[in-house]
Amino acid sequence: GIWSEHEVLAAHRFGLRLEHDAAIEELATEAAARGFDREGREDFTGWWSLTIDDADSTDIDDGLSIRPTLDGGWEVAVHIADPDAFVPAHSELDRDAQRRGESIYFPDRVVGMFPAVLSEQMSLLADLERPALTTHVIFDQDLDIEEFRIVPSVVRMNRRLSYDEAD
Repeated sequence: GIWSEHEVLAAHRFGLRLEHDAAIEELATEAAARGFDREGREDFTGWWSLTIDDADSTDIDDGLSIRPTLDGGWEVAVHIADPDAFVPAHSELDRDAQRRGESIYFPDRVVGMFPAVLSEQMSLLADLERPALTTHVIFDQDLDIEEFRIVPSVVRMNRRLSYDEAD
């Protein structure tokens, strides 16, 4: 009789906050509405890109692009969602996310590092332009690295695959 039917014992054990404060929700709503600035970001929206994630995931935070080069090598771009495009450093939203440290997945719920209204704007959903940090690598035909760089980018995923579909 001490715990309710839907109690998350790990939250009690580790002192996790399952909900975001109303003030944080409001700041997240404002940040999502503002969107992001494309200036200074390399445009990868013309690359064919995909994500592979759990079928139920709403926090799609990484994507992949690969294409052949004219000399028989490959260009590979790994895109990671960029929260900094929405959340100013040292802001209250940033401090709240730092306190949380990560999104936590329980069997019956996800406790997001950011409120859902904002994490959905960061998520690399298909057919939407999103800010990312992209690791761009060019391999020669022997798969030796010719060029490697990490750049702020804008991406558009073309396809979302589940792990089963990718398999």
